[in-house]
Amino acid sequence: MIEPAAFVNFVSDRTLDDLASEFSARLFGGIPFVGRDEGIWDEIPAVRLSTRFLGFEVILGGKEGATGGYSFEVVVADSVSENASTERADLSEYVAYLVGTIFGIQVI
Repeated sequence: MIEPAAFVNFVSDRTLDDLASEFSARLFGGIPFVGRDEGIWDEIPAVRLSTRFLGFEVILGGKEGATGGYSFEVVVADSVSENASTERADLSEYVAYLVGTIFGIQVI
């Protein structure tokens, strides 16, 4: 298992699809999220970017209004991590800041 480069929990009354669309537009230059029915996270609705972004695989999942809310995970892609240094920067604080600038989101 590869350690996430960033992991952020947040709550929102917005739907997963609405958040995915907003994240795509505001954070990933319009790269769409896909995989709604792929079972990315067991028993938790989740989507992933359709293509890697700067060598990262990006996953967004959770349910609106649910206890625990949503999670946003940025992971170094397997093919990149094989050749990368074992040193990893934790980008969670910066990603939490970015996520927190989106309307209707409260980072926890």
